[in-house]
Amino acid sequence: MLKKLLLASLIVLAMLFCFVACDDNSSSKKPSFDAKSTPLTLENCGDSDMMVTVNITRYSDEEIKLKYSISGGDQHEISGAGIHSFPVGPGETICFYGDRKENSGSTAKAVSISCSSDCYIYGNIMSLITSTDFASNTSLENHSYAFRVLFKGNSHIKNHETKDLVLPATTLSDNCYNEMFYECEGLITAPELPATTLAEACYSFMFYGCKKLIKAPKLPAMNLAEQCYSSMFFGCEALVSAPELPATTLAPLCYQTMFNNCSNLTKAPELPATTLAERCYEGMFSNCTGLTSTPSLPANTLFRLCYGYMFFGCTSLTKAPELPATTLVERCYEGMFSGCTNLASVTCLAKTTALDATKIWLSSVAPTGSFTRPADADFWTTDANGIPSGWTTIDAE
Repeated sequence: MLKKLLLASLIVLAMLFCFVACDDNSSSKKPSFDAKSTPLTLENCGDSDMMVTVNITRYSDEEIKLKYSISGGDQHEISGAGIHSFPVGPGETICFYGDRKENSGSTAKAVSISCSSDCYIYGNIMSLITSTDFASNTSLENHSYAFRVLFKGNSHIKNHETKDLVLPATTLSDNCYNEMFYECEGLITAPELPATTLAEACYSFMFYGCKKLIKAPKLPAMNLAEQCYSSMFFGCEALVSAPELPATTLAPLCYQTMFNNCSNLTKAPELPATTLAERCYEGMFSNCTGLTSTPSLPANTLFRLCYGYMFFGCTSLTKAPELPATTLVERCYEGMFSGCTNLASVTCLAKTTALDATKIWLSSVAPTGSFTRPADADFWTTDANGIPSGWTTIDAE
């Protein structure tokens, strides 16, 4: 009997120990951060107070209703156009909520947020569109210019190590992210951009001048729109790799100056498009001085300025991609390799050309090199508008 009581006591003690241990383990686990359910948040990461300023330009209270809260406290309205400033102490947060009326945006209207010292930025940007159901909202339909210039010039916002900023919209509107992070020099990583169908100028100038940005988001879109990626990463000097660009049908100006002045970019993404548009690649890699390899350019039907100034000033390039198009159109290759001081090899299979199709396209390239062309292509001049004078001409097989 005594043995049975002792055994029962041991079993009870073991169960209690297991329960306590399990409870301790569960309490020590921190819940993962739910970015989609967190409103847009700025967190003071310094040792002194910072001022957060909201500038509302030409929006009426009926068109956009904004509120803020400090460190989870009560929500307060931000009423009326103009400049509104709020102090945020060390370690404190300021969260933003909004309700934006459809079709209320324009180039003359804007909401911008700035801060006086370094702060983390995280949470769901959609809390500025709908204040209550933002966690499930993925549509910016009828919200043109929604986040245009939102953080423009705010060099103090920084990525948090474990808390993400999310831009979950999969349905976009014209200019919705235009200049959103323009010259935000503190950003290192860009938020994900899941949309597969784009809108006019939706990402144009989005990360312009983000000099510390080293990681670009994936860009899965197959359905492009006019100016959709125009100047998106212009001046991102620290960017070392470009995202894949899988679209095969392009739109006018879609990639115009997309990576201009990305001086640390060494390899261009593949460009599988066979259906081009006017000015689609214009200046795409201009002044990418570290670029050593180029993508293939398979399109055979060209448009005005479709490749204009595409590799202008790429001083590390030694060999151009093969140019398979047999018919050139007005200004299609204008300035394409101008300033590529080490370029010494070009293969162009054109058999007919149009006025100014190759205007200054090989200006200031290497003094000697080889130019491969069809044997019956007799329209070339010997100058920067044609074949450089010091180069050897080779007949294509």
